[in-house]
Amino acid sequence: MAAVMKLIFLLLFSFCNSPSADAISDEELENLVFQSDYIALVRLADVSVDSLPYFVYDLGTNHYSANFETVEVFKRAVSDPGNSYDFVYVGYEKPGKDQYRQAEFCYLFLSAGLPKLLQGREILNSNDLSFSRLNLLKGGLIPEDELKKNRLKHFIEPSEFAKHAMKGHTKALKRAAKTFIAERNKKNLIDKTIQISISDWLLRFKGIDGVMADSCVAHISIWPGWSNYFFWVNTPEGLKEYDLQITFGKPTRLRTPAFYRNQWKVDYVKESPGARESVIQHCKESRENQKIDTYNNLIQFRMDEGRLNWSVVGAPKHEDSQFDLIRVKLMLQNHGDSAMFVRWPGNQNYGLPLIRFRLEEEKTGKRHEQSTRDFNFPIQKPEQPENLLLAAGETVSQWFSENDPFQEHSDVSAIARFYDVPEGRYRLVAIYKPYPEAVEDSICWFPSFDSLSAYAGYFFNIEKELVDSFKVKGEILHPSGDYVNEYDQKGFYHAIIRVDSGGENFGINAGMEIAWKILLPPGVLAGDEFRPPFTYEILKPGDHVEVDLISTRKGGMINTDFGTFRLYGTPSRIDVVKILKE
Repeated sequence: MAAVMKLIFLLLFSFCNSPSADAISDEELENLVFQSDYIALVRLADVSVDSLPYFVYDLGTNHYSANFETVEVFKRAVSDPGNSYDFVYVGYEKPGKDQYRQAEFCYLFLSAGLPKLLQGREILNSNDLSFSRLNLLKGGLIPEDELKKNRLKHFIEPSEFAKHAMKGHTKALKRAAKTFIAERNKKNLIDKTIQISISDWLLRFKGIDGVMADSCVAHISIWPGWSNYFFWVNTPEGLKEYDLQITFGKPTRLRTPAFYRNQWKVDYVKESPGARESVIQHCKESRENQKIDTYNNLIQFRMDEGRLNWSVVGAPKHEDSQFDLIRVKLMLQNHGDSAMFVRWPGNQNYGLPLIRFRLEEEKTGKRHEQSTRDFNFPIQKPEQPENLLLAAGETVSQWFSENDPFQEHSDVSAIARFYDVPEGRYRLVAIYKPYPEAVEDSICWFPSFDSLSAYAGYFFNIEKELVDSFKVKGEILHPSGDYVNEYDQKGFYHAIIRVDSGGENFGINAGMEIAWKILLPPGVLAGDEFRPPFTYEILKPGDHVEVDLISTRKGGMINTDFGTFRLYGTPSRIDVVKILKE
């Protein structure tokens, strides 16, 4: 009788504690826990779904944002999760309770897009590792009464392996890895077809938040090969990242049986901060390089080495570089076997640039992007990029300047400007992006990826520019005109002045004739409202003026209709010119 009562009690206990038919399964819960970057018991805001803020992303697709109040947090792999989450809803009816439950207590499973696994060359989820928004996972909103807290904790409770990782016990991690590999080696003696996935083994341990293999890294192809597996765990102080290296063989004497040579070996397990971001970045670059190699069979984009009749090894600066002014020649060649249309800047004078530049520091690898995102020159006739027909093997080329303030707002070949770049040695990178904005019905070569890159084969030395202000007094000979500089770039000056006095410390003597140009600060070219301060509106030949100028290493000589002059700039707009009364 006692046995029967005990059986009835167990059946009742099992029935009362078993999940309902609609409750989440163990497999679904385990997957939600693994994919989540934030798990908490929350109370949703007491507002109707019709009152939630949203915006229409595409026809019939709305992005909603829902606020919540945190009751208890079970997992947090993001430093600042905030108190809201996003979800996408497609349809004309209001979202259902699987996305929002007004004023209810629910278990919330959110994702910040943190990649969990990297296999082959496929990158999962985010392109940007700086996450600010949390997104609701599918099935990630569960009412409190449909999920027991102890059941959730069971799936979140980290394994012993994960606990060692949280505490930084690398010796314990290595012992576990060596035990697993030793078992693998034994099985391989019996069946050499056994395939062991280190990533799958690591992901068996609850609490391991993600695993990535170095599949994008090209190791030396000499037996025995090796691989690195990067895994990480979440701790209250942030993510701890580890590097596990496995060697796929062991060199031995020739008389040793063959199977012994194929034994795997654990080299080390060590902490490796930043490994996840490094692997993702390397795989992105590897994938891009593959595409570039493929498309270079049709189009090749390269940076000309320039005049190579001297050695640049150990030179203080390259002769194509004047302090921080850099001159390079870019070339685009049709490598196909038939004619092809390509886009080229040419005389483009507005819009987004087809070619952008980047500086990379030699020592640190730090990148500096050019500041000019788009341009809109003071123009009368707008010019778009050229659509050039290149025959098979034909090349189009053009010289470009970087850091030339005199041409920055008048010449598409000189719009690359880098501000606040410290002194040092830099490698220059040019990025050819033929379609920076939508182009309809184009007949030109259209790559299936964003851009092609070209690197300079040498480093440029950038020195700090010494800029000193000074004043000159003189007579206006000619106001406003066009010029061509020593690099065959076209621009405009604001006045030609015969100097009466001033500038003696900068090599300017009385009677010298100089050209003056207003150097426009960054951001002046803002839309169609910009108009240069035409000096002919307030100045005329014969006026005597006092002008604030700056000495610069980049002015150079210019050719005008009235002769050749040294060009100087002024650090601001027309208000630095003072008309003197006679």
